[in-house]
Amino acid sequence: MSRYLYSVVRCLPHPWTGEFVNVGVIAGSDDGDWTVKPIDLSPRARDFVGAAALGVAAEFLQRLQVECETSRPGEAWLVRLYEEHRNTIQLSPPMPVLADGPEAAAGVILDDLAVPADR
Repeated sequence: MSRYLYSVVRCLPHPWTGEFVNVGVIAGSDDGDWTVKPIDLSPRARDFVGAAALGVAAEFLQRLQVECETSRPGEAWLVRLYEEHRNTIQLSPPMPVLADGPEAAAGVILDDLAVPADR
């Protein structure tokens, strides 16, 4: 097992309220091996967030995926994303997790966060 850093990607349709929905997880390490996993949202969560904010979140997750694949960033990149995104999209503070790879690290976090979409 190795150490990976992860953040939960949150969508705040109205940032001034502080209410959010978790929309994805990003996990990786300084070796440049990263993964981005979206969360399958329930209909209730989709209604709360709304189409416009969901579009912003989906675009952000896609950009993260492309950046992970093309530039192989390090852990400082995730810390910078956390510090810079404070509006409709926010990231949780980066935290360490032990896993057998970034996919497994994201899976551990998703297992704790994800509510089945049929609820």
